Amino acid sequence: MIKSVFSHIKFFSLTLGLFTSLSAFSAPATANYFCDFEDDAEDAEWITWVGTRHSTWKTGSAAFYTGQKGLYITDSGREGDNTYSSLKNGGYTVSAYRKMTLEAGAYTVSLDYRCPSELISVSLLSADTLTATTVQTATGADYAAIVKNSIVPGLKDLKSASWMHASAVQQITAAGTYLLVVTYRTSAGPELTFGAAVDNVEVVKNQTDQSACDFAISNMRLDLVSGVAQLTWQGNADEYEVRYFDADGNQVIVGSVPDLGDVDSCMISLENMADGTYSFMVRGLGCGGNDARTGWSYLRHKLIYDPAAHCIDFLNFDARGVVCKYGSGSWGSTSQRESITSTIIGYSDFGTESDFSTHTIHFKPNERDALTDNLLRTVPDGAFASVRLGSERPNDEYPGSHWQSVTYTIHVTEEIGVVLFRYAYIGETGGHSGLEQSHIRLRLFDQAGNVINGEDCGSILFTSPTNDADMLAANLNPKTAGWHKSSVNPSVYWRDWTTVGVNVQQYLDQDIKIEVSNYGCGQSAHYGYCYFVLDCSKGEIVGQTCGEKPRELVVDEGFDYRWYTPYDPNHVFAPDQDPSSRTLANIAINDTNTYYCDLMRKGNNDCFFTLHAPAIKRLPRALVDLKHAPQDCRNYLVLENKSAVFGFFTNEAGQEDSVARDDEFLRQSVTWTSAGGLHGTLEASSSDTILFPNEGDVVTLTTFVEVKEHCIDEKTVR
Repeated sequence: MIKSVFSHIKFFSLTLGLFTSLSAFSAPATANYFCDFEDDAEDAEWITWVGTRHSTWKTGSAAFYTGQKGLYITDSGREGDNTYSSLKNGGYTVSAYRKMTLEAGAYTVSLDYRCPSELISVSLLSADTLTATTVQTATGADYAAIVKNSIVPGLKDLKSASWMHASAVQQITAAGTYLLVVTYRTSAGPELTFGAAVDNVEVVKNQTDQSACDFAISNMRLDLVSGVAQLTWQGNADEYEVRYFDADGNQVIVGSVPDLGDVDSCMISLENMADGTYSFMVRGLGCGGNDARTGWSYLRHKLIYDPAAHCIDFLNFDARGVVCKYGSGSWGSTSQRESITSTIIGYSDFGTESDFSTHTIHFKPNERDALTDNLLRTVPDGAFASVRLGSERPNDEYPGSHWQSVTYTIHVTEEIGVVLFRYAYIGETGGHSGLEQSHIRLRLFDQAGNVINGEDCGSILFTSPTNDADMLAANLNPKTAGWHKSSVNPSVYWRDWTTVGVNVQQYLDQDIKIEVSNYGCGQSAHYGYCYFVLDCSKGEIVGQTCGEKPRELVVDEGFDYRWYTPYDPNHVFAPDQDPSSRTLANIAINDTNTYYCDLMRKGNNDCFFTLHAPAIKRLPRALVDLKHAPQDCRNYLVLENKSAVFGFFTNEAGQEDSVARDDEFLRQSVTWTSAGGLHGTLEASSSDTILFPNEGDVVTLTTFVEVKEHCIDEKTVR
């Protein structure tokens, strides 16, 4: 069944700002105004100032929220460049604007924006007041007073590393020609690799008659039932335009949807929607043949995924077998284990923006953690959502040190040989040591409640650095590297996304539990929180294909590695081969070794499991040896199953040779039947003797072999 995790939707006030010289006005747009920057002719109506020392605005494909284009800041003016200038001596401001004709009345001005390390404001002012004034790039922290004094209330100094939506109401007292100005202003702060951008700009006159066709759409809702996303809303329009888009901005235009009465709806098959985050847009069209339109109404950031398509559904806290807890306790620098003094069963989720959430799902596109100087993505590459345990300010409803945990119960199948735990961590140091410092634990339990593979294998502790020297020491070791320090808050250390693997192959067909726990400072004065993703793999070597010699062998991420050749202990690895790497690359054409790899647990290399694979071409062969062995005037047929996986290689004479291998079959069978009604089967590497009482009887043998790479050989003999 398809499930959805709904975010707490917040509409933020947003400011537009654009700056340039006033020249060569073209025909103004008329209300209402909509611009998604997908039309080249309309994009050309935005006037931007092109400087030589500072950034400027540009329309193009380097940054957008929906569709394929947006309006963004660029240093170079090139199509794919969304960087901003580091020249911040006193700050500077650049703007872009669009001329439009507006009637008197109240207008809603809105846009989507992203501005990680600068500020955006939006102004709306009469074009007549600028006839003798030049609006251009300004150096210094200030800019034209007439533009600054006309900022739309609520759309000032917008800043966010993730895409946000902002809207505010502006009163137009007299009909006339106006300028919508988007202003970009540098501000102090850490620099990122991308700059400001805006998309979906609207200036829509508010309709006061609630029965009017172009009155605003309301009560948008998404329900997922029977493989269909049902989007519903209320409005008065004759028809509607519906669009939706994924986290990458790829947009689907559903087209015209007719008015259905009190509640209008659109049905979208989930087969057309890959797992991920989606946003939906609806607006009303033509009223009685008129060109009137409503503004877009949005339903943003809805997570849609199929839990059945994932080996571990770690995003549903209410699923069967999932237990969430939080509470208080005590733990110190000499503690071996945390002492829990209070436990609350359940979770608090007030949304990703709240510091009081104990268990939260993050899935907003390109969202970054503010305490990491907006560098850490809350969702790692390759995933569509993550879980956060804890926050910057833990729940204040109980005293003492704070902790949170979530435990999942999963059934180990042949598809689950390794559990993969990906995590990122943010901790405020209190200068403590041991468990008194904020930390997290990962523990896996068998169905009897014992830690799988023993405490040293199935329980893993991650502790944040105490100080800069501690962080430096960790980063000097490749096995513990990945820690960073916040430039804004020097007491905050954070670790980028890291993967840890745990072998569970010996627990096939059993139920196991995966427990993730987060613990704040033992003195309760400092916080620590983590993001994590759970996944799994078969726990096999990848690179062996049917009938081809492997050129590289790859094992699961999340371990330390040790490659070796037990049948050739003196084998020398090539200079471009690293036996401690996850990938054994550049296997030579004439290499006939069988390679073994120990996958060792990070932090405890005495805990490991071993995989092996040959460096030669392999093919299954379905073979049965038949011998007529008459005895005592009776016909006997002796069947011997010689099916095997054969490895092919070039011998010392330069000829292709082969050898039977002991590779494990995925499936193997030999069945026989006779015209007289006799039948039987042969196991692997076994034989059988069949008596045929009738002269001229016929026996049919079917031999089938399949190896793990789904490489098949099948023969039928009569």
